[in-house]
Amino acid sequence: MNRAHVLVPVLFAALSGGPALAGDHGITGPDVQAAQNPSTDTVQLAQAMSSDDFVEILKPDTRGLGIIPSVDMQVRFAYNSAVLSEEARILLRELGTALVSDDLGPYRFEIAGHTDATGTEVYNVGLSERRALAVRNYLTGNFAIGPDRLQSVGLGETNLLLPDDPTAAANRRVQISNVGSGG
Repeated sequence: MNRAHVLVPVLFAALSGGPALAGDHGITGPDVQAAQNPSTDTVQLAQAMSSDDFVEILKPDTRGLGIIPSVDMQVRFAYNSAVLSEEARILLRELGTALVSDDLGPYRFEIAGHTDATGTEVYNVGLSERRALAVRNYLTGNFAIGPDRLQSVGLGETNLLLPDDPTAAANRRVQISNVGSGG
């Protein structure tokens, strides 16, 4: 199955803290730039996402293309930490509001933590698991979202967003994917 996902570069401050990279991605202006990258199906956004944006992106595929609705988010953590920053909490408030909406309420989601290739593989898997769990715990603790609707998983460095630049901040992200309804 294809994964259509969105990269949020303005909040690109990366999981371990890093500079915003919007300028590095050719984004010009405040509006959504809908240029598709055919190799990754990535749409890049030039501004922070609202709960309505999350709803639109994470709704199930009604076109029958077999695409799993997914969003790559740069959720900021302190270096080598799984403690959410205030910037991360702001972004997650919008995501939480979307997840409790009528449009997304019936669905389950996977929260996948990713790291760059700095550090050992074992360490990166553990760190990405702790970060994905921190996001899950924030969402279930602050919104009426049952823990059975959110599954967290740490993927470490196994699915780099930018494989040609394995230490890039863009690789340090949390991906939210709609995995369907039911239990």
